[in-house]
Amino acid sequence: MSRAKWRSRLACRRPGSRRVVADCLADQVAPSVLETALLLVSELVTNSVRHSGVPEGEDIVVRVHVLRDGCRLEVEDPGRHGVIAPQPQDLLRGGGMGLNLVQMLSERWGVVRAAEGPTCVWAQLPCAAALALALPARARNPIRVATEM
Repeated sequence: MSRAKWRSRLACRRPGSRRVVADCLADQVAPSVLETALLLVSELVTNSVRHSGVPEGEDIVVRVHVLRDGCRLEVEDPGRHGVIAPQPQDLLRGGGMGLNLVQMLSERWGVVRAAEGPTCVWAQLPCAAALALALPARARNPIRVATEM
């Protein structure tokens, strides 16, 4: 398993996170999976910046794990509040699509939120393109983990 990590301030621009994902996955996954990974990390970072409730200047961390049969993207921020779930799309204002895309395009996804710690939203993708489309919708539902520290 290989890993890559990128850390930036909360007011960051998404291209840095996309670059680290592209560098890590370019030779590891099918081109269509790479495109999906780039889209998903961009959506997860955007959600973190827009909805974490954390003041500007705090760190956001992007991690990429290359697994034997897939990859896992993680976006972590110090936010501790709010519901992390797909929302109805707002076509007039352009919102509500991020986690819907994550749910539709990932093999599975979830949230890890410690009682007094950071929040990490992750998405897992296969290395091969066909597997993601073959999964039933219920297999792509979020997995939620809450821990106490």
